[in-house]
Amino acid sequence: GPSKQNRHYEPWTVLVELLREAFDALAANDPPAAKAQVARWRSFRLPVFRRFEMYALAKLELFPVKEGLEFLVTEKSSWWMWSHVASREATMLTDTIWPTLCPADRERLVNAIVAGPPREMYRADLSADDWTEHKDRHIWRRLKRIETLDEFGHPAIAVPPWRLAIDGVDDKYRVSAPVGMYKPN
Repeated sequence: GPSKQNRHYEPWTVLVELLREAFDALAANDPPAAKAQVARWRSFRLPVFRRFEMYALAKLELFPVKEGLEFLVTEKSSWWMWSHVASREATMLTDTIWPTLCPADRERLVNAIVAGPPREMYRADLSADDWTEHKDRHIWRRLKRIETLDEFGHPAIAVPPWRLAIDGVDDKYRVSAPVGMYKPN
């Protein structure tokens, strides 16, 4: 549905909503064509297509759960689980696949979350303390989101008393970071 992430800050963001709606119609009427479209999106390097890919992978009637899991946990694509430009879709994909994962696959996902975001996603001059706080906060949010802080024996991360910010529109948390923390694209 509509998201604060696509508030039409730029004229082209309306195209994101139109493409998502067109994909939903295609998925409902011609699932093989919808899957072919996702395969095509994978050939494009732009971040918006990773968002579309995660959106599509969350449609379990089209894609097996394992495909969504692999997207989130493989080194090549795990970057997108942590990317601020795709946080909504990564959360939606995680929320969708989590209940259907077997214990071994849940552990794989938890381990990928506990590993945290890749350091190279962020400015090199970010202080060690700022990096640790930011990384721990993102890990905590992901683990809290799936309510697994201790389920697999992983120690709880020592963090300040943070809480999830709930977005009333879609019940997804908002990820925020201090301005200038991310490397420019």
